[in-house]
Amino acid sequence: TAPNAAVTAAPVAPALTTPPIPPTTPTAPALAPALPPAPAATWVVPSGTYPLAASAPLPSEAKKIQAAAEAAAAAAARGDSKPQSQKSAKEIRSGRLEELNTLRLELDLKELEVREKSQELLRQEQTTAVLQEELELSRRLNAILKKQLDQAVEKGKLSMGLCAQMGGMP
Repeated sequence: TAPNAAVTAAPVAPALTTPPIPPTTPTAPALAPALPPAPAATWVVPSGTYPLAASAPLPSEAKKIQAAAEAAAAAAARGDSKPQSQKSAKEIRSGRLEELNTLRLELDLKELEVREKSQELLRQEQTTAVLQEELELSRRLNAILKKQLDQAVEKGKLSMGLCAQMGGMP
């Protein structure tokens, strides 16, 4: 028994150089020994990533989880005997089809709104083009009228000058 005692008394060096990752699943044995927390310096996270990002639920999944919890609470409040997690495949399929039809309807309504807005935008662009053309024509007409006015004033001055010269001659 003496040789066996020497073997069991010797400390065993850890085989891994990185700290073990604690289990994250709820099915881990409850009697597993607690692991000491790993020093923060041994965990290196690449820039632009977050630790536990792979295990964190996506926002859409979080909404689904929250909706499921609210539905379960509502079912419990109604006294519904069948929890949501135990729905039949047919009920799940019909619920998904209903949701799909609702989404299609919403998409159609949004498409209609986009079409209406694009038509309104086209009308506004056409109105803007017409107004710009009218403005350009108005400027041209104004320039022509100003030119005619200047010519009329010049002719008036010339006729006044000629009359003055003629009136001064005997």
